[in-house]
Order: sequence, then C-alpha cells, then structure tokens
Amino acid sequence: MKRVYRPIGIILFVLSLLSLAGQAKAAVVVSPSSVQVKPGAQVQFSATGATIVVWGLSGAGCSGISCGQIDSSGLYTAPAAAPNPPTVTVTATSILDGTMGTATVTIGSATTVAVSISPTSATLSVKGQQQFKATVTGSSNTAVNWTVSGIGCVSGSCGTITSAGLYTAPAIIPNPALASVTATSVADTTKSASATVVIEAASSISVAVSPTTAQVPAGGQQQFTATVSGTTNTAVTWSLTGCSGAACGSISNFGLYTAPATVPASPTVTVVATSAAAPSQSGSAHVTIVAASVLTISPSNPQVKPGAQIQFSATGPQSGVVLWSVTGNGCFGITCGQISSTGLYTAPTTAPSPNTVVVTATSLSNATIKGSTTVTISAPSSVSVSLTPTTAQVNVSAQQQFKATVTGSTNTAVTWSVTGLGCTGSTCGTISTAGLYTAPSTVPNPSFVTVTATSSADSTKSASATVIIMQQISVAVTPNPVQVAENASQQFTAKVTGAANTAVTWTLHGSGCSGSACGTITASGLYTAPASVPNPAQVTVTATSVADGITTGTATVTVIVPVIVTVSPTNAIVAVSTTQQFRSSVAGSSNTAVTWSVSGTGCSGSTCGTISTAGLYTAPASLPSPATVTVKATSQANTSASASATVTLVSTNNSKLDGQYAFFFTGFDSNGVYQAAGSFTANGQGRITTGTEDVNNVAAPATDLAITGTYTVSSDNRGTMTINSPLGAFTYKFALNLLGNKGRFVSFDQSGVRGSGVILKQDPTAFDPSVLANGYVMGLSGSDMGGARVGALGLMFPDGIGFIAGSTLDVNDGGSVSPTFASFNGIYTVDSTGRGTATLLIPGFGGGTVDFALYVVSANEFLMVSVDPIFQNGVIIGGPAVLQNGAPFTSSSFKGGSIFNLSGTNGSAPEDMVGRLQFDGTVNVGVTFDQNNGGNITVGGSMTGAYDLELNGRGTLNLNSPSTGPIIWYVYATGPNQGFVMDASTAAASVGQMDPVTIVPPFSNSDALGTYLLGSGEPIVQAVPLYSGESSFDGSSNVRGQGTLAGAEDISKSSALSPNQTLAGTYSVSAVSNNGRGSILLTSPSAATIALWVISPSEMVGLDVDATVTQPTILHFEQ
Repeated sequence: MKRVYRPIGIILFVLSLLSLAGQAKAAVVVSPSSVQVKPGAQVQFSATGATIVVWGLSGAGCSGISCGQIDSSGLYTAPAAAPNPPTVTVTATSILDGTMGTATVTIGSATTVAVSISPTSATLSVKGQQQFKATVTGSSNTAVNWTVSGIGCVSGSCGTITSAGLYTAPAIIPNPALASVTATSVADTTKSASATVVIEAASSISVAVSPTTAQVPAGGQQQFTATVSGTTNTAVTWSLTGCSGAACGSISNFGLYTAPATVPASPTVTVVATSAAAPSQSGSAHVTIVAASVLTISPSNPQVKPGAQIQFSATGPQSGVVLWSVTGNGCFGITCGQISSTGLYTAPTTAPSPNTVVVTATSLSNATIKGSTTVTISAPSSVSVSLTPTTAQVNVSAQQQFKATVTGSTNTAVTWSVTGLGCTGSTCGTISTAGLYTAPSTVPNPSFVTVTATSSADSTKSASATVIIMQQISVAVTPNPVQVAENASQQFTAKVTGAANTAVTWTLHGSGCSGSACGTITASGLYTAPASVPNPAQVTVTATSVADGITTGTATVTVIVPVIVTVSPTNAIVAVSTTQQFRSSVAGSSNTAVTWSVSGTGCSGSTCGTISTAGLYTAPASLPSPATVTVKATSQANTSASASATVTLVSTNNSKLDGQYAFFFTGFDSNGVYQAAGSFTANGQGRITTGTEDVNNVAAPATDLAITGTYTVSSDNRGTMTINSPLGAFTYKFALNLLGNKGRFVSFDQSGVRGSGVILKQDPTAFDPSVLANGYVMGLSGSDMGGARVGALGLMFPDGIGFIAGSTLDVNDGGSVSPTFASFNGIYTVDSTGRGTATLLIPGFGGGTVDFALYVVSANEFLMVSVDPIFQNGVIIGGPAVLQNGAPFTSSSFKGGSIFNLSGTNGSAPEDMVGRLQFDGTVNVGVTFDQNNGGNITVGGSMTGAYDLELNGRGTLNLNSPSTGPIIWYVYATGPNQGFVMDASTAAASVGQMDPVTIVPPFSNSDALGTYLLGSGEPIVQAVPLYSGESSFDGSSNVRGQGTLAGAEDISKSSALSPNQTLAGTYSVSAVSNNGRGSILLTSPSAATIALWVISPSEMVGLDVDATVTQPTILHFEQ
C-alpha cells in the first residue's frame, strides 16, 4: 500500500521523540540470572525492562571469544574450554538510556564447587558501604558465609559485613588501609573467594551532579547524573531537600526528577546525590519549579465516526499560531486520521485499536506550550495492528526492538519489513522476525526509514513506525568553566563531532537571571557579561548542534565584579639612586591594598631598583641594560588584577632634559607686552648647546637670535635654566613632566622681564614645509599699542609647499570685536631646525600684513609669535596653532562635557575663569564655573544658552549670565568637544581653551592620582605672582574624606623670588556635583583655596578663589 508522508507526520514524530525523552529509566532484568553450562553448550537469555538491548560478555579469567559468544537475540555459546575461574558475566545494556542487567554463567562440571565474588576490589571512605555478591557453582547450595579481615585491623576495626554481603567500612582507617572481604561456600568450606577493600578518608571522594541548575515546569521531568570520583563504588543515593513531601516532587533511583503537579510556595528544590562509598560526601543541584503553560482545546474529548470530521480550536497563552498533530497508541500517520493547519480533523476510514487518538495543539512561538484532547473513533471490531514504539532515533549500526500487537484475531503473527525514501534493501537497515531492527552503517538521505508490521491473519492490516537514523553527535564547549567580569567578553568555541554540519546555536540561561540580565552571546559564540552580577552569579552557555537540534554542550560562566587597578604615573624618567613616588587606586573591591614589585629584562632583584610598600621606587645605583624597568601594582583582593608603569633610568637628573625643545613665553617688561618663541637643544648634561629665539616687545622686535645656556634638573623634575642671548641672560624656573617631553616655566630673576611659558619636545621629522599640509587652529593673545588686551582665533590651511589659505579669523581688540575676516591668505617657510616664518595677508587687521616666526613642535602643533614692530601693525600676539581633526563639524560634534579656562582683564587686574561646558549635541549648552575677577570671587556660578557650529569648526556660544546679561563666546574647534575659546562681547578679551572630559562618572579623589607638574598660565598683568613646581596627589580619602597633596614649588613675584617652597594640603574631587569639580585646601607655603577641575587622569586646571588674591593666573596640572 502506498503511503504519503506529510510534514505534519514529521512534526508528530518529533513531538513523540520529545515525549520519549522525558520517560523514566527502567531496570533491565536478565533471565535466567545464573546458569551452569558445559564447554561448547548453548543457553538462551532474554531481557525485560528495555525495548532493545546490546548483549555483552566479560570474565575475570577470559576475554573475547575465550569467554564464549552471544548473538543479538541473547543466545549464548560457551567456549570449548572453561576459563579460570570458570565464571562469565552476561550483560544486557539498554540502547536508549544505558541501564544494564546481568546474569552469571558457570562453565564446567556441575559437581565442582566454586565461589566467585563481585566486585573483586573496591575503594571506600570511612563508614562507606559496598554491596558484594558471591556466586557459588557446582552445588545446589549457593549459600556463603561472609567474613572481614585485615593485616592492620581485627574484628570490627576492619569493618563489618551483613549476611547479604553489604560491607560497611570502619570509622577509623586501619594501617595499612586494606581489608579483605571473603565469601566461603557453606556446601564446601574449602571453597571461597575474596575481594580487597581500600579504605581512605572521605575527603578524597567527591560527587558532582549535572546539570547544576535546571528549570522544570510543574509535572515535568529532568534527568540528573552523578559523577563519583575517588572510589570504585560509584553508586549514589538520590534525595530531595528544601521542602517536604509531595511539594518537592520525586526522584528515582536513577536520578530522574519529577516536579510536583503544581508549583509549591517555595519553588526551589535541591537535588542531592550521596555517595554510597562515602555517606559524608554528596553533590547537589538546584531546581526551580515553574508553572507549566497549557493550551485549552475545544471541543473536549469528542466522539466521531470513521471518516467523519470535527473542527478544533485552541485558546490560551501564545495560541495565535499553533501546529496541530494527531497521535494514537494504535495508529501512526494517516491511520490516526488527518488534521489541517486550521484544526479540522478527519477521522480515518477504519478505527484504530485502541479506538482513541490524541489531538494536540503546539504553540508555534513556544513549543513548550501545548494542549491536547482525546478523540474516540467508534468502529466495528476488526483485525488491527499496533506497533511500539511508533518513533525512534537510532544511531548508525545500533539496534531498536519493536513490538507488534494484533487484535481481532487469534493469529497474532506479523511480517516485518523496512523501507525508506533514500535507501533500498540493507541500506535501510535490517529487522529480525522478532522485530529487532538494526540500523545501517551509514545514514541514508533522507535520514528516516519506516518499519512496518503486517498482520499474517489480514495482510491489509499493518502498523508502521518511523526511525530516524543519526550519527553519534557530541558537542564540547570551551573554555569551561570561566570567570567573566561585568561588561567583559569571552569567546567560546564549540567542537561538534559525529556530524558533517558542525554549526551550533548559542543560548544562555541562569537561575538568577533571564534575557539580557544573563548577558548576551553572538552567533559566533562571543559572550558579553551583563552590567551587574546576577544572583546566583552563574550563567550557563549552551551550544546546540544544528545537525540534530538536540545534542548540546555547556559551559559555566561565573560573572564577577571586575577589580581595576590604576597606577600613576604610567611612565617616568628616573635618575640612578633617586626616588619616584608611585600611587595606586583600586576599584571594584573594598580592599584597596596592592603589592608593589619591580622587574626588568636587563636586571633582577635590587639591580632593577627597589619599591616600598607605599609605592616609593628607588632607582639602582647603576644603569641596567636595557635601562628600563617595570613597576607593577597587584591587587591583594584579586591577584589577577594589576597595573604597570614603565620607568626609564638615566645616569643623572639632567638627562631628563635631553633633545630639542620648542618654547613659547608671554609676559611683560617695563614697557609693556613681551613675547618670545624659540627652540633650544639640551645635551642631557646641563648645557643648552644651541638654540634660536624670536622676541617682540613694545621697544622693537628681535628676530632669529642665537641662544645658549645652562640648566639643572632636580630629582623631583623641577629645574633652573639660564638662557644667554644678545638681549642678555635670563633665568627661569621650570617643571617637567615625568617623561621629560613637556614642561612649564616662569621667569625667575631681576631682569625686569616677567612671564610664563611652555616647553615642548620637538619631532625633527616634522621640520619640513610638506608636513604642514592640513588645517590648523590658531589661539593667539597679546596687546595692542595702547596696552589693551587682544585675542584672536583663526583657521588656516598651509598647502605643504609654502602657501596658506585662510578660512576665518575673529579678533577682540580691547572690546572692539571686528567682523569675522572670512578669508585671507599668506605664505610660510620651515627650515631644517624647525624654525619657520609665516606672513598672513589680512586686510583690516593691523597693517593688513602680519608677520610671524613659527617653531614646529610636531605635525600636530607649532608655536607662533608676531615679529612686526607694534607701531607698524598695532599688535603683538602669539600662541599655539593646533592641527584640526573631525571636520566637517556639526552641532553633534560637541556633546557632553568639556573643561575650559579663560584669561582676560578687567582693565587693571586679571579676570580668570575655569569651569565646565555641557553640550546636548543639538543646540543647548550649560556652563558651570568658578571666577576670580581681581579678587571678586564667583564659586559655582552658572550660565545657560545656545550654541552652533559651522562646518569649518567655527562656533558661537550665546550665553545668558544672571549677573551680567547676554554674553557671546567664539569657539574654534580642534576636534570633538575641543578647541580654543574667546570672549567676543567685552573688553576682557578673554582667551583660553577647552578639552573633553574623558573620565566616566562617578568622580572620586582617585581621579587625581600621582605626580603632576604645576605651572602658571598666561599672566594678564606684570605683577601677577607666577608658580612652577611638582605636586603629588595620593588619590585617597583618608583625611576626613579628603586626599593628601604634597610637593614643592618656586614662586616668582615682582617683589621677591621664593625658591623651594613646600607644597602641602588636602584636596577632594566632588562625588556630589559629579562633574569633575574639586578643591584644593593648601596649608603651605600659605593658606589658599583653589577650585580644581579634572579633565582627565593626566590633566587638571585650577584657580585661586581666595578674595585676598587679586592677581590670579590659571594653574595647570599636567602629567
């Protein structure tokens, strides 16, 4: 009879498989359980409790065919010669769930009494138990007497054994830790057998339960397995805790857990496996019982006639689209009837036997949600055939036992056959007359075959089962287990064996989380932990084979809070035999202690230097090779978390200033404004060997001057420098960062010239006009011929061959704000020393032509100073030009926070401001600031307003001040949230810069950590006190919530020079305002309050906000 297989049949088959997977394991019983045979004789064995078994043989005195042979039907043939001992064990193993049953065969004369014992050896913990079994052959009296003995024990100290052979180990381990269990035949006391028991501590035995966590719907099942290590007795006793009675559900002797029918009040149950070998040792798993969602099918339990139809419907959760199926114990496929995708059921023309079928609706969106009803098909009695099982999955070359039941006839015989769409003959497998199906050695395509049992009484009556033939697939996930910090990632890989398709699908679950709270995993197995640790912290990563959609492998992830260690400074140059203070901060643990260590590729031990428990590094007395070492801080809370700093060792402190440096200086002499730019070469030994500078002041410019000089650097990176030029000798105090590539300096003599400046190490590869071939933003300031402050911001484009195209320029000359110069042009040069010139043609500004000397720092920056006489162009201005990145710009280029500083004048004193700009990325801006206007103090001031940004980076901030009304600032962007800022509405003509905040809140004292150079910014009037020094922030909150500040500074006042002043005080970075604002409370060299704004871990700006300080400057803290 031709059969049509529809997709619904396959769905029915898969659903049947899911049903089979939840069935409990049954014990396998082999009959007869013991038998005696002569050599070469045969005996037929049978197995109950499993539909199909694999037969096997073993024996202590034989292997292979020397134990005999047994075929697939259980027919055993004894060997021609009896083994010694003459006992063979016959094993029947269920192919579905691995359970086993055994029988014993004794080969030889029935008159010879022999005793064997099983097992012959065992390893137990104290008080552990082992069941021994004695087999007596050669006598109808199979009774034995059990005894225990040992070399290091007597009587009960060797353990005890019951008359049934249950041995219990003693409470104390004998010495030696061995006992012998002996079974002596009652029929012949000269015959006995013994087993050796090794007794060890319970701690050496462990039990692991898998899976460790599971969610089981009410009434559902979950198979658990226990792995016992450290003993030969792997038996366990299963139990449930966490509840009582039926509320726990139940668990079988084989670890099959069945949840209660309803979710208990406390839905968590603990599954415990206790070792029989060591009752004190157990393993456990946690089960969460969840409600089982069901669909309601209507009508319920109807009756129909053969061939009739009935319409079904499904309601309930996720019932929008359902898959309909029909199954029955006495039918398969269309013999159960057919049901359409809309639920219209058509009964078969012949009623099955039994005459009931089950109609099931399964939610398409969630296959675990389903409902069913029973349909009774009335029919006259007739011959019918039913087959069990109706579906099966069988691995290649494996076997499956089928059973046919015939009703309606006394002739219950059937004929078995196998067919398949993708195979013929034995390529579909074979089936015996007893219904034992053997799969082929290779998987056909398609991979399913049909097993049919046809009634011998009525050949028109048959039943069929579908068999899916599978490769033996396994999935292994690595790494496993693993710890992953919050928000961190871990790549998992899955190895699939036994299938050509090695693809897997990845999923996550955890008993303490769901969805993204467990983290996320990509299709390639990249796991990203959640932002917070779930409770419990374990997440299971599962890889499911695409080849069969069933086989899985898992890995356990423990999500942890990351411990993050920060070290400051991260780089430093240290002279031999001197010290450098390192500081650390630890986030993610209340234990902030670290262990300091020093190492190097060219040194070991103290030859690398030493470091104290407080992080004070002392360099060695001589240089290692290579002359670099690594200082490392390792968290004591989590030794896998650490941070490092690189130390470059030099022979002397003067070696810290070594190479070619550009500088810019701005200040005043007795006639007014005084600016200089230049470069010098330090030889690392205290001499400035060569150099050039360009100076402009009210008297007259002096250009291209040759300079030399001397310098000294102290161990704390402060130094003194004297520059000799045709204009005279000038002395400065300076402070370097710990890498020696950046510094700030102040005048420190009685020459009459007072001011401050910056030192920047130059990159000689940039000493060529072609390098300057991009857009550069100029941030210039100075004075006009009348002494009024001048600010100028502009954007120019050198072309790499000597020409300049200017984009825009904005000027504020003492409150006179010129209309924007929309375009200009010019020319430029750069020589091999890094010095260059630039002439800008700007009609309407100065004399229309402005000449500059420029000094290249790198491809990213050069320093400029105008070199025209002030009586010619009316202004002296200078400052940096910085490479622009990020064009074209829009309002979204400014989003988030930027720290700014502005320096201007109120006419007689500095008007300085520091604070934070907060942009919304569209149009709105808020300003929080601190200001010292000649001693008039504003702390925590605020303004609001709007901003816009042109494509070239020029922008306008229209602000409203509660105290002064509308204010306009211009900004020229050098990058996102970064650029130069200028007041465009008052005579203060304030100029400064803004930098993006790089620290992610919350802010804390540890955001200011380590050693920073300290230097004054631009002085606005000649009498401004100037500061140069080094400051160390400890990053702690140990002084009533404040950190400690220490260091030294040099103070230059018009009235006195004060070198080597002790710098001391406390500081805090506010976690309340949480915007980067902090404060410094100095106690030395004098009491002072400084508003501090943190830009990044390596840069801060500050401003003295004491009303007694009427001549402030911006204070720069840099690493």
